[in-house]
Amino acid sequence: MRIGIGSTHFLVIWIPLAILFVIPAMMIYFIIIRSVDRYAPEPLWVLFLCFVWGAVGAVIISMVGDGLGQWFISLALQRPMDDESVFAAAATFVAPPVEEFAKALGLLAVYAFARRRVHETHGPLDGVVYGGIIGLGFSLSEDIMYIVVEGNESGGAGFIGLYFFRTILLGFGHATFTALTGLGFGLFVIMKSGWRWLMPLLGLAGGMLLHFGRNLFASFLMGDGIGLVFVLLLHALVMAFFFGLLIWLGLGDRKRVINGLQGLVGVLISRKEYDRIISPWMLLPGWNVFRLTGLPGGFWAVRKKQLNLFKLAFIRNRVRNEREEDDGPPHIDPVEAEATAAIQLANDQGVRLAPDLTDESSPEEPAPPSELTRDVTLRQLALEGPDGRSISFRIRTVVGKSAVNQFGEDSQFWSEPQFTLDRTGTDWQIIHASNAQNETLLNSKSVSGFQLVKDGDVLAVGRESKGIIKLPLKVRIS
Repeated sequence: MRIGIGSTHFLVIWIPLAILFVIPAMMIYFIIIRSVDRYAPEPLWVLFLCFVWGAVGAVIISMVGDGLGQWFISLALQRPMDDESVFAAAATFVAPPVEEFAKALGLLAVYAFARRRVHETHGPLDGVVYGGIIGLGFSLSEDIMYIVVEGNESGGAGFIGLYFFRTILLGFGHATFTALTGLGFGLFVIMKSGWRWLMPLLGLAGGMLLHFGRNLFASFLMGDGIGLVFVLLLHALVMAFFFGLLIWLGLGDRKRVINGLQGLVGVLISRKEYDRIISPWMLLPGWNVFRLTGLPGGFWAVRKKQLNLFKLAFIRNRVRNEREEDDGPPHIDPVEAEATAAIQLANDQGVRLAPDLTDESSPEEPAPPSELTRDVTLRQLALEGPDGRSISFRIRTVVGKSAVNQFGEDSQFWSEPQFTLDRTGTDWQIIHASNAQNETLLNSKSVSGFQLVKDGDVLAVGRESKGIIKLPLKVRIS
């Protein structure tokens, strides 16, 4: 980061002009990057903090580190710090590692302080988006400083020329560098082998290498003109890779949503709703906003239902993979129950993801087996209380105190969650929540791990060894 203010006479003009020119461009780039993560978008406040870190924290660290590196190079070459060769060497050999490391600290904080590090919130796509936004923040501050200096030294022509070159042509530069580091952090989350610890470092090294290549061409070959060609060519290749990666990862999340929604069409959502939310056009900026506008329930309620469906799909897909890869009981995710309840509430309130659902003249047809459920028969499970009241389940559901409150005071002995009822083909199984306060009892026997349940079985909570049974509920499967 080479900054030399020179004359300060016209700074009062160039600073607001640079801010006015650069900020709108960066906001457009921000929207483009974020729009690809359509299925599990990161909270805006987290992205804002990432942007601020790139624009302020990483820039401050980089200015100090770059300055020290430039000083050491001037000592080594025995030349003054403002010598062109010192500038070129510092930009090529000091700036890439210092600046990429400074930006990576923001990614480290995002992943270190996250409460839920799962695929949909901190996977590869999320890492690329986090890194890209941090890079945009860095570009914002760096571009403003460079453009202000150029305008102060060369006037309006220099101001516009450098703005076009840095912000328009190379505006995604730092975003693409730091996105590689973010990809490494995202791979760390989803991998299970010991190699996962190397992923952030490899991503950081990749970002440094790309940064080094661009600065090398710009610092040592720019005067001959060939450097500009190499810079633009390298940037074009990196941009193609960056957006190709974003789209590929976005389509990967779409596939997980399709898999996770198996068995829900005709249960929680209609076929028309399903067709809309799995459309690949979702990745196009603005498309989803356009399609959700004017739907029954209002935009924000419809978007909330859509996000809850995506959340539920990711959890169900993860559970399915755990079942295939591990002989132990699947992990019970309390967010699953929250998402299911929110979707059911939205349905009751008339919130729809597709128009004119009530005007269909023929019943909905199930989705093709290749995209939706392959289950032969949908068997409903109900838990029936002593007074005849019951609660029914048609899909995998996390069950806890809130679900059984209607059955009486003994619901206080149930935890949140207590167990999960899950369908396996045409059968049902119960999965005990390991953090539940009391044991889950199936026919008075403690459930450890997961067990099949049958029509006529009795589910309760308590202590098998002490003969304590609270709130027995009869299983009815139809």
